[in-house]
Amino acid sequence: MPSRVPDFTGDPSRDLLSARYLDHTGDLRSDALTGLNNAALTDAALNTFTAAMGACTQADFYGVAKIEEYAVVADKTDADAGDRSEVINNIVVLAKNAAGDSRRLFVPAPVPACLIEDSDDIDPASVVLGALFTAWLAILPAGFSITQARYTSRKQHNSATKI
Repeated sequence: MPSRVPDFTGDPSRDLLSARYLDHTGDLRSDALTGLNNAALTDAALNTFTAAMGACTQADFYGVAKIEEYAVVADKTDADAGDRSEVINNIVVLAKNAAGDSRRLFVPAPVPACLIEDSDDIDPASVVLGALFTAWLAILPAGFSITQARYTSRKQHNSATKI
C-alpha cells in the first residue's frame, strides 16, 4: 500500500492536457502536455493553442482532454498524406526558464511550412510554428522561452535548431 496518496479536498496541483492524433495510415498518437500554467488555461487560450497546433500538423488532431474531453470521432481521412505525414515524425520543441526547468512539445506529422524546403531543418521564421510557439508560451508558467526545436523520426534526423 502506498504511503502517499492523492488528496482531492483542495485545488488541483496541476492541470494536464492530452492531445490525440491520427495519421493517414491509421496510426494513433497521444501526447501529454504537463507543467502548464493552470490560470492561463482559459477556453480562449486553449482554442488558440489547438488552432495553432492544427495548423502545424498533417495528422487529424481530433481530441484534447482537460479533465473533460472535447473530441470528434477520429477519422484517418481527415489527415493529410504527404512527406513526413506519419505521427512518428515530429518536431520536438524545447522551452526552458531561468531556473533550468524545461518543457517539451511534440508536433506530430508537421506540415511542410514548418521546415526549410527540401530539408529536415526547422524553419525558425515559419509563421505557423511562430503562432504555435506563442500559443504554447501563453499557457506555460511565466518565464519560459523557446530554446530549440528539431525535426525527428525517432531521433533519426538532424540536430536541434536554436530559436
